[in-house]
Amino acid sequence: MKPLSSPLQQYWQTVVERLPEPLAEESLSAQAKSVLTFSDFVQDSVIAHPEWLTELESQPPQADEWQHYAAWLQEALCNVSDEAGLMRELRLFRAAHYGAHRLGANAGTGY
Repeated sequence: MKPLSSPLQQYWQTVVERLPEPLAEESLSAQAKSVLTFSDFVQDSVIAHPEWLTELESQPPQADEWQHYAAWLQEALCNVSDEAGLMRELRLFRAAHYGAHRLGANAGTGY
């Protein structure tokens, strides 16, 4: 993986300032640093849910995990009783399964 260019290294410093304390810069992989630098969406997701990055790096997404999405979504929605709850659960599901997992999908691409 190529190192970040000088302008991107400077931008990385602004990213680090936004990260929650549990995510120390030294603990982040080069892949995580690249994706956090290139993707505002992943940055925002990880800032809101720092545990997702830890989970993702310890348990990377599997190629066949999409086959479980229907069951996982059904489980996430089983206690929803109103539209606001539905919207919240859908946002969380989308972020957990399509947002933070993009880190794994994009890890080797530099994007």
